Amino acid sequence: MSLRFLVSVLASACLLLAAACSGGGDGESPTAAPRPTSVPSAAKLVSKDQAFGSASVPAGKDRADSELFSSTNCADDILTITTNHHAVYAELPCDRALPADVSARFIDKPVQVRMVVSEPAKLYVDSSEAGSAEFTVGRIWLEE
Repeated sequence: MSLRFLVSVLASACLLLAAACSGGGDGESPTAAPRPTSVPSAAKLVSKDQAFGSASVPAGKDRADSELFSSTNCADDILTITTNHHAVYAELPCDRALPADVSARFIDKPVQVRMVVSEPAKLYVDSSEAGSAEFTVGRIWLEE
C-alpha cells in the first residue's frame, strides 16, 4: 500500500468519526439549519406524524379536560400555536399566518392539532366550533 492511500483512508475515517460524534443530541440533524432562537430548547423536533386533542369535546368529558386553543403568534418566520397543554412551533413566513380575526374564532375552543412530517410538512388545526386551518410549513417542534 502506498503512503498516499493510507493517509487518504485515515483522513476519511477521521471525517466519518467526527460526523458520527457531532450534533447536539437534540434529535436534529447536524446538517440541518440551526434551531431558530425563538424555539425554546424544551420543544422537541417532530420527526413523525403526530396529533393531539379533539375537534370537539368528547361525550362524557369535561370541557376543561379538552385541548383548548389559547393563541397564535408569528415572529421571525416562526408560527407559534398554543393550547392549554401544548405549544407548537413551525417554520412559516409570517405573511401566511392566521389573521387576528380568524385566530380569535378559535380562542377557548376545543381543537385537534395534527402535524404531518413530509416534504412539505403540514400543520392542521381543526375545531368543530371554529373551523379548520392548514399550513404548509418547514420544521415543526412540540413542547408539552
